Amino acid sequence: MVYDKGMTDSTGQTKPAKTNQAGQQQDPLAVLENILNEAKEQKGSGQAPDLVGASKSAQSKSNQPSAEELAKLEAEKKQKEEAERQRQAQLEAERLRLIEEQKRKLEQELKQTPQYQARVQQEAEKAEEEKQHASAGEGYEIKQLKHTKI
Repeated sequence: MVYDKGMTDSTGQTKPAKTNQAGQQQDPLAVLENILNEAKEQKGSGQAPDLVGASKSAQSKSNQPSAEELAKLEAEKKQKEEAERQRQAQLEAERLRLIEEQKRKLEQELKQTPQYQARVQQEAEKAEEEKQHASAGEGYEIKQLKHTKI
């Protein structure tokens, strides 16, 4: 292979780029494979390739928020959490109010149904019947020595 253009590696040394002996360009897949192979070779020899990673680490250091900004962000986060808690409490109170309202409405509607009215009437008749049985048997007690009634 013949070297065509110069490139710099992580050590700052200039390496000429490799091209075909005929001077033709390689297909893109072959170029990518060559780049990957060179990166593997550099990793294997202990040299880190000088890619975009160095500039990214410098940017990440400059993008870190200061203590003031962190405190401000934390305060905003707490305010949002508190607002969400209040909203959830309001929703829960509204939900409970609606449930109680529905219960009252159902109880009122239930009392107007014929089945409920029939049950109430049967209970009243049963109570009256028990009262009549108790009064009808008042003169027929058996008195014993140890017990007053049987």
